[in-house]
Amino acid sequence: MSVKRPDFLAIGHITRDLHEGRAVAGGSALYSAVTSKRLGKSTAVVTASSDEFESLEALTGIDTVYTESDDTTTFINTYAEGGRRSQVVKETASPLEASRIPLPWLAATIIHVCPVVHEVERACLEALASPLVGVSPQGWLRSWDASGRVTDTRWPEETKGPALGAARILFFSDEEFALNRDDLDCYLQSVEIVAVTKGDRGARIYQGRDMFEVPAVPVREVDPTGAGDVFATAFLIRFEETGDAYHAACFACSTASYAVEREGIDGIPDRSQVEARLREMTSWRERAG
Repeated sequence: MSVKRPDFLAIGHITRDLHEGRAVAGGSALYSAVTSKRLGKSTAVVTASSDEFESLEALTGIDTVYTESDDTTTFINTYAEGGRRSQVVKETASPLEASRIPLPWLAATIIHVCPVVHEVERACLEALASPLVGVSPQGWLRSWDASGRVTDTRWPEETKGPALGAARILFFSDEEFALNRDDLDCYLQSVEIVAVTKGDRGARIYQGRDMFEVPAVPVREVDPTGAGDVFATAFLIRFEETGDAYHAACFACSTASYAVEREGIDGIPDRSQVEARLREMTSWRERAG
């Protein structure tokens, strides 16, 4: 494992996802790290699980720090028509502590904080020294009952404040944003950009007083899992390269469009594929217009 400063660091649990009797590796951190690697960035991930992912092929070439844990965060995922997901949490891995993150990684060029079950501790957020931190707060927007049934909630103040202090960009799904829309003005006083992914309806971007939308690429959806994480990662990478939110959103929509065409992480594209589809998007928009 290298302790040099990476281009991109993802922080969050890699998960065991159960769907229709099959178990696959998942979690925002995995989708984010694999996307970063395939887009050509040196990549690291900080996570926690039992030892089942230490030989995961998808993590080859990705520097990984594990917090020891007796369990792996495990979800049972069920999809209804239209792609809406219901979840049950079966197990949760250990919290992620700042002391486990190599010091140079705290200043990675880009950091994506992407919890799934409240696992990123306040001290982690306060220790970040990256010039570009993106936060996908979905893991702080979940609660679950004694049976593990997950429901979406408003963002608790105890995590919202530290996260907003670290972040330049926030990423929400449409459903998450609907529950937290009343706080949009608060977010935009603290961060530069709020990005809302809307599935096959593209994305809406708030930047200061401006708002714009980018359409999705019309593709045949096979598996929507992780598409928002792929979008967020691609957006952060292209925004860091260009400083242009519109170009970053188009790049992110192109990247995410590949991700939904195959199951799991298999559809995540490389940069040449993304650029080819960007050209297709331009042609499609011109014909539509």
